[in-house]
Amino acid sequence: MAIYSLNYSSVGKAKHAAGTAGAHLRYITRPGAEAYVESSGMPSGRASAKRWMDEQERISRQNESMIGKFMVALPKELSGEEQNVLVRNYIEELTENKCPWFFAIHREGKDSNNPHAHIVIRDRDASGKRVLDMSASKKDRQKKGMPIDAMEHIRTVWETSANKALQVSGHNARIDRRSLKAQDIDRMPQIHVGPNAQHIDHNVQSPVSKPKEVANDVRVSKPSRIINYPEIDKGLSRSQYNAQIRGANALNHARQRFVTKRYRELRKDLWSMYRAELTDNTTTHKQSLREQIEAIEEQKRQGLLEIKRKEALDSDNLLLRRANLARYFRSTIRGVNIRENPLAAMFFASSEERVSNENTPNHGLELRRLEQHYKQQVEAVKTQTAAHYLQKREAIKQRRSVERSMLEKRYVAASSVRKRSGLPEVEHHQLAA
Repeated sequence: MAIYSLNYSSVGKAKHAAGTAGAHLRYITRPGAEAYVESSGMPSGRASAKRWMDEQERISRQNESMIGKFMVALPKELSGEEQNVLVRNYIEELTENKCPWFFAIHREGKDSNNPHAHIVIRDRDASGKRVLDMSASKKDRQKKGMPIDAMEHIRTVWETSANKALQVSGHNARIDRRSLKAQDIDRMPQIHVGPNAQHIDHNVQSPVSKPKEVANDVRVSKPSRIINYPEIDKGLSRSQYNAQIRGANALNHARQRFVTKRYRELRKDLWSMYRAELTDNTTTHKQSLREQIEAIEEQKRQGLLEIKRKEALDSDNLLLRRANLARYFRSTIRGVNIRENPLAAMFFASSEERVSNENTPNHGLELRRLEQHYKQQVEAVKTQTAAHYLQKREAIKQRRSVERSMLEKRYVAASSVRKRSGLPEVEHHQLAA
């Protein structure tokens, strides 16, 4: 199974003894490791690589950082050649192939179940400038246009390179640089058990844990602090500690499966109740809308009837006024020659809009006022009806908003049930699914 493991540290003249960088090259190429070795910009032989590194240390400044050393766990799913290509591509992408590098892969013998690569980078290009510049501050890295967090950068590049290699080779396994908590995985992490610890567990009596005096600086022989190992390991070896963690994880996994099952049943019941209530509310809402529409239609019909009634009344008033005008004219122009009286001739000639002729200004003005009043009444009724429709539409929108608010409250209630159950947060669309 592919796992993520990347350890980085530096070797410098200020904190390490002379020849430490070259000694590290000799260690990772020791004969017992049966290492596969590659290099660029420096010798690949065990002795020649050490001599080259010792020479670089001799000509460098007094407090210079000599090398950056990496150790990465290789995916067991990849073949030996695919692992070689993965490490080579990772270093070339990281350094842009501008500075010397050296790597040794251990996957034989006791490392057959733990394939890993030791990487050494001499962070100086041909002109003497740094490429990775791991010791630079975040402010200086930002000025140079480099990733601000150097450690996060090298970890991200390794994750991307390894996952790409796994994908190309047709494997579904992937690695993730994030912690179990960041991945939302409820599992206790185990500690690393190296070959020495395994040898002790299988072949040697378990040592007794006791405090140890150590020095922070290799150049100082006097111990500067005490490490209280009994308080740290509780008298357990690494294998025993991991066995306890595996037991706790198994118990937690069983408990989580039970809680997940109960949560699914509870969620199913809640959503059944919610859908039933939603269906009832939808039916009631449709019935209410139907009644509102029928009421509006009835108001519309009543409004049209009122308009027709007013039109009929105005028509009757017009006819009555015309009859009164006719009686007035008959009583005032008896014995008058109609041909010589244009007002009388116009009235008896037609009862249409021609009575508004300029020869009869008073009578035409009265008819125009009556007709204008009738139009104003009709427009007023239409305006009131339109305003009523708008008011009803706003009421419907407000009711729908209240219903949406009720649905949101139900979702919040369901969320509180999940939180009380200690379950992970679920998005609304995931819960609805």
